[in-house]
Amino acid sequence: MSYAQVSEIIRKAVEDLVSAGASRDVVELNIAPLEDAAVQSIIDSHRDQLLLNMDYRAADLAGRWNLSERQVRNLRKSALDRKFAAAMIAEKAA
Repeated sequence: MSYAQVSEIIRKAVEDLVSAGASRDVVELNIAPLEDAAVQSIIDSHRDQLLLNMDYRAADLAGRWNLSERQVRNLRKSALDRKFAAAMIAEKAA
């Protein structure tokens, strides 16, 4: 999913709620945290994809992100843990 898709979904949801009689100001105020969460999720997903791509050495990512190699390895472990947890949840749901 892209930022443009998220924006389109949010815009459509706002319009649907307004057409159902809700106040535009109230809807926009309350939907903003959902949009922020969706965008943050996309950002995290892209970062995890970079972290889990072993074509990139820890030293390369450390230099790119101004982190130590140890911090990158810890981020990689966290990304792998998130991926594993998501797979386990998907397996239980199936």
